[in-house]
Amino acid sequence: MEANRTKSDLRFIKTYLLFVLILSAARINAQTIKGTFAIQNIESKKDLRPKDPRYSDSINLVSYKHNNWKCETWDFIHLEADAYQLKNLYSGKTFQALVNPEEGSALWHRDLVAGQKNQSWEFLKQAYGYYIIRLKDTELYLTISSSKT
Repeated sequence: MEANRTKSDLRFIKTYLLFVLILSAARINAQTIKGTFAIQNIESKKDLRPKDPRYSDSINLVSYKHNNWKCETWDFIHLEADAYQLKNLYSGKTFQALVNPEEGSALWHRDLVAGQKNQSWEFLKQAYGYYIIRLKDTELYLTISSSKT
């Protein structure tokens, strides 16, 4: 499966790019993100979504031009502090690395498992309402490998 990756895969890196959450019937306060959002990379202006929005686990994640689609929208399930699990509104699934997460690992569409460590993401607020997204308890940040779809 890893050999089928496209240049627009999302991957882990040890540096980060900023993401913005696009409001879709949601609320953000100083404490907790609540609701559903598209997650958009501010550099590429593209959203995080499954490559082919089906219910399969064998799909990697890509960046895609913004549309008001369920497959580009994520429900934020608050765990603690800045940590969340993300549930795709179309598929009901989340994303994670297939193996032990490391720099350069691709992210794949997977079943949501409550409390699973490699499905927990920290949304670290930055200036201007932007966030960096880090795999919880690591120094691995979510980014894209290309601005192409």
